[in-house]
Amino acid sequence: MNDRLCSGIYHGRPFGGVGFLWRKTFSHRFRIGRRASSGRCLSLTLTLDSGHIIDIVTVYFPCFSSNAEYLNELADCLSFVEDICADGHDVIILGDMNFECSLSNAGFRQCESVLSPYGVRHCDDFLVDNQPTTY
Repeated sequence: MNDRLCSGIYHGRPFGGVGFLWRKTFSHRFRIGRRASSGRCLSLTLTLDSGHIIDIVTVYFPCFSSNAEYLNELADCLSFVEDICADGHDVIILGDMNFECSLSNAGFRQCESVLSPYGVRHCDDFLVDNQPTTY
């Protein structure tokens, strides 16, 4: 066990990152795209039988805070996602946004202002369980 974990409580993602898993039999359909230097965002491209391309982005946004450092880290993540959206393919964004999808949340407002011109919308309204599993 890592000694750092034994010496106190850690907040955020002290060793985090993002990644994708897929069945080996589908490997010919995926191409690794871009990765953020922060380790918080990664993209890949999925090519369907029809030739249709879908960009898939996994994110791990910083934990919501009201300080300027949070807004800067979030802006860095959002610029990564916006670059992928600007490619013009269909995009699926997965992962942990670390904020409530509500206009009362500054992180959500910043995300919505960047991504809504690309038609990206949150899917929380499609959840039917009052206490959904988030893994």
